[in-house]
Amino acid sequence: MDPNKNKEFVLKRKIYFDKWEKDYGDGFYPQLSYIGGSYNGRRTFDSTILTFKWTSVYPDLWSQVSGSAISGLDGDYGLELLVSLNQESGISASRISNWGGRIVYPTNMNTTYKLMHTITNPSHTNPPYTNP
Repeated sequence: MDPNKNKEFVLKRKIYFDKWEKDYGDGFYPQLSYIGGSYNGRRTFDSTILTFKWTSVYPDLWSQVSGSAISGLDGDYGLELLVSLNQESGISASRISNWGGRIVYPTNMNTTYKLMHTITNPSHTNPPYTNP
């Protein structure tokens, strides 16, 4: 019998983000560790608490369930977040989604990146793109 059947974990993490980038730039790219930053001499880093949920229905996935939807997790921040959630819960999930259901880690699972790959590699489309 699976000990995790019908289980769920809800964990919170304090995250840091560039407020200017979230509000006016590329989007919401949080990280677990604080790294000071500024935009045009203004301090723009802020913090908030995000909640993540794991259920036995989707055993390979941690889902964000609170806060602004994560746009992405740059560099090693996705792995760092995944490891911290897995270690605290004893789970071995391999993906993280934002509250909209978009996979934000690992990025190769993200449909946006798959679409971009298809567009930049037209031989992968059927029929091939042609310019009239």
